[in-house]
Amino acid sequence: MRYWATGRHLYAIGGDPDAARLAGVKVARRRVAAYAMTGLLVGLAACCLIGSGGLQQNSGTGLELQVIAAVVIGGTSILGGRGTVLGTLLGAPAGRHRLQRDHLARLAQRPHRPVHRSFHPARRRG
Repeated sequence: MRYWATGRHLYAIGGDPDAARLAGVKVARRRVAAYAMTGLLVGLAACCLIGSGGLQQNSGTGLELQVIAAVVIGGTSILGGRGTVLGTLLGAPAGRHRLQRDHLARLAQRPHRPVHRSFHPARRRG
């Protein structure tokens, strides 16, 4: 991110929005773009979750602290303005084992849903 103007602007906004505005960064526009990109990526992650069959009402509950921990372990400052995507990706495996174990436990607790007989692949209408 530090090699692109957009990334440098986001770092500046994270460090001090007023100073970024005084340096000529259009803070409101960059914030809207950042939130839009985040929404797009969350939608993509939701599609992946739906595709894996792991969608429930409480999907993702309790993962917030683990995600924050992975980001902080990766070297990103909670106060803003510092951090790298690579550091976050390297910090993520710290909680990966626990995430996998918790996800498998949730899958094991999910009740079996029988296939509706009209959609059963073995039955064919003749």
